[in-house]
Amino acid sequence: MRKFLFVMVVLCLVFLSGCTSVKDINDDPEKFFGESVTVSGTASGVIKLGQLSGFTLEQDGEKIIVSSEDLPKEDEKVTVSGVVMKGSWFDKNYYILAKKVY
Repeated sequence: MRKFLFVMVVLCLVFLSGCTSVKDINDDPEKFFGESVTVSGTASGVIKLGQLSGFTLEQDGEKIIVSSEDLPKEDEKVTVSGVVMKGSWFDKNYYILAKKVY
C-alpha cells in the first residue's frame, strides 16, 4: 500500500510540474514560442466562425487565446495541451494552437 501511495504522489507531482501558467506565457512569450505547453483555466468567449474557432482561457486574472476545433462550454474549467504560436490577428499576438482540450 505504501508503494502504491508513493507512486501516486510521484505521478501527481510529475503531472503538475508539466503545467505552465498563462502568466508565465504572457510574461515571456518568446520563451514559449513553438513549445508544447499544458495550461488549465476557465473557457470564455467561445466562438466558431467558419473554420476559425477558439476561446479565451482565463487563469488567475490572466488570459490567452486558444485556437481549437474542440470547443468547451462557456465558463467550463478545461486543460489545454498545445503549442504556443504567434499570429497578427490576436491582440497579444501569441496564442495556443490546441492539440487537445479536456
